[in-house]
Amino acid sequence: MLAQAKLLQADLKNYTEIEHPIQQQIQSVITEMCCIEPSRLQVGKDGCSVPTFAMPLYHAAWGWARLVNPDGFSKKRINACKTITSAMAAHPFLIAGPGRLDTRLMKIAAGKIISKAGAEAFQSAGILENAIYPGSPALGIALKISDGDQGKRARRAVFIEILNQLEVLSADQMKDLADIGPILTEHNLCDLVTGVAKPCFQLQYS
Repeated sequence: MLAQAKLLQADLKNYTEIEHPIQQQIQSVITEMCCIEPSRLQVGKDGCSVPTFAMPLYHAAWGWARLVNPDGFSKKRINACKTITSAMAAHPFLIAGPGRLDTRLMKIAAGKIISKAGAEAFQSAGILENAIYPGSPALGIALKISDGDQGKRARRAVFIEILNQLEVLSADQMKDLADIGPILTEHNLCDLVTGVAKPCFQLQYS
């Protein structure tokens, strides 16, 4: 953000405030990408003290769909989206880290998916065109576990089950992620099986 402020010759002070030109520019891009009116955004502060925006999950998913398929935007915006998605696909380690879902998934999916987890059990992803079958459309996914996923299991299991129902991943790719979902076997301190946790929903879409 500081680099962008310097590039625009904007004041480097107070760049974390929503009134700053950089934050206004960020807000403008978000509203355009997610097809939402600025008045519907709720603005807060994240752990780095910069503005963060809350919106309905539908609009968040829509933004990811447009990120992986930016047709209809200006050439400059299209090139920017392609730069972002290609960088994420080429360097999944930098998106999350070793052993974490986003990095593992993008390595396994090999250019079909870009994904990024957020705070308090938020997960989002973009599925590129032709990823599911020849001619399949670009899709956006956004989900939130309402209690913040204190057990650190639900977000990953639900996300993997969504990909499973969409048939984005092959059977072998699903096996590579089996240790984190969608079906998890629970053990007690004596390593005895105490139960099985699994998603119980069916996607509805057309």
